[in-house]
Amino acid sequence: MEQARADGPVRVVSALATDLHYIGQWTPGSPPGLAWDWLWRLYEPELLIGSLPAPRFEASDVTFAEAIANIKVDRVSFLLLRLPSDRVVCVVVLDLVAPSPLVTVAPLSAVLEALLNDQIRLRGEPLDAVLVSLLDEPEWRQEGWREPMVLDQHHLLFLPCAGDSHVNQASLAELTAHGIAPYQSLLLNFYQPSGLNEASSARQAWVSPNVSVVYGHEREVEDNAVYSAVELVSTAAHLRRTLVQARRQLLHFQERTRTEIGMQARNDLEGLADNMGNLEFEFAFATQFPLTRIPDYHASLADAMDVPSQPQALRSLFESVDRSLRAELVAIDVRERIAEEAQRSLMTVAGAILVGVGIAVAFVIGFLGINAVEVNPDYSMWDDHYAPIYLVAAIFGLAPLALLRLVTLWSWPWARDLRRTRLVGAARIVTGVVAVLAGYIVDRLSSVLVIGAILKGVGLVLLLLGLVTLAATAREGVRKRKALMAMRGDVDGDNHS
Repeated sequence: MEQARADGPVRVVSALATDLHYIGQWTPGSPPGLAWDWLWRLYEPELLIGSLPAPRFEASDVTFAEAIANIKVDRVSFLLLRLPSDRVVCVVVLDLVAPSPLVTVAPLSAVLEALLNDQIRLRGEPLDAVLVSLLDEPEWRQEGWREPMVLDQHHLLFLPCAGDSHVNQASLAELTAHGIAPYQSLLLNFYQPSGLNEASSARQAWVSPNVSVVYGHEREVEDNAVYSAVELVSTAAHLRRTLVQARRQLLHFQERTRTEIGMQARNDLEGLADNMGNLEFEFAFATQFPLTRIPDYHASLADAMDVPSQPQALRSLFESVDRSLRAELVAIDVRERIAEEAQRSLMTVAGAILVGVGIAVAFVIGFLGINAVEVNPDYSMWDDHYAPIYLVAAIFGLAPLALLRLVTLWSWPWARDLRRTRLVGAARIVTGVVAVLAGYIVDRLSSVLVIGAILKGVGLVLLLLGLVTLAATAREGVRKRKALMAMRGDVDGDNHS
């Protein structure tokens, strides 16, 4: 049996999942100060955590927002680690000179409290500010500008044992319970990995969602625990942020379409489907496979941080959205087929009307038998004598176009927005009235009556088109209100039942 670690300082390791993204070149290899070399001999580099360029700090650069008695920082390491999922985790290692936990745990408890509340200072700057300063380098990017830089955290406290002495378990529980609300600490069962807790020795390990306390174990065990913490803190942060972004997308879609029940089109679903697909693709890279030699600790920490249940919640969310999108597409297909059938019926009616108008016009022109001999050479083609003819011709020429536009009104995507369609109809009416008035003004102020006749014809057609558009939107609004009332009546009936 290997001897428990009985010498050396107290070591505190903070694993902080960040919102940073590194796009520069990096050299695969074990980070300095952590015994991970054996992993690089067993696994491919693509599966392992690598070290990125990071600023260096001295022990004198470390302070706390409030002074902590009986604590001295002997050494500090600031590491930036790149995970296979392309996420970046910041690791701060503090070697402390502190009283033995057999005597008192108050100084170490104050250190953990300061770390959990972001009260550590590096050269006078908060840790979040140090991470933000990395963005001054071109190799660093921040993925979500509206997110905090530190997304999740876990702190590990490694204590050397004093000979074969057993530390008071109440003291370990006090250290492990940091970051937990008082009422939660009464309900929480701290995890004690079976492989790291030996009844016949002083070795112990306690795990909670925010703090792990490892007492009397070898340095290799401690570094393996750090590897597990780095993996899990990144996974938990990534899964939680993916869940938040997915819910934001769904809330935005719901707010945008809440007033358009039964009127969603394919374009409305395109943005949601694309964004949810991107999130689902990122979700595939969120989970890390444990590669350490202490699976008991890895499983205990994962359970404490509630990591196993998060992928299932995300998977259920994506499956529900997929089913909803499929149901919406079925409804859209039905509505499109109904609209196509209605449009074909209207086109048939429009064709019959146009044929009747064309036959009538052809009959009138043929009956009149106009020829060049009957044309008065004293009149120009723009003479006021022909103004009524231009008026009739303008109406005959624009009426078929207006009729076709009315037939195809509901085939335009924007026409499904009743408010916008009403505005378009009102604009046509206003434009038609202005054109008719302009025609009368031209008749009074100008000697060329032909222009006034054309303006009147155009105005009358626009006025007719606007009135019919408003009538159609009014009818569609009544249909929607009846459908909504019927839907609410069904819901009320189900609730009463």
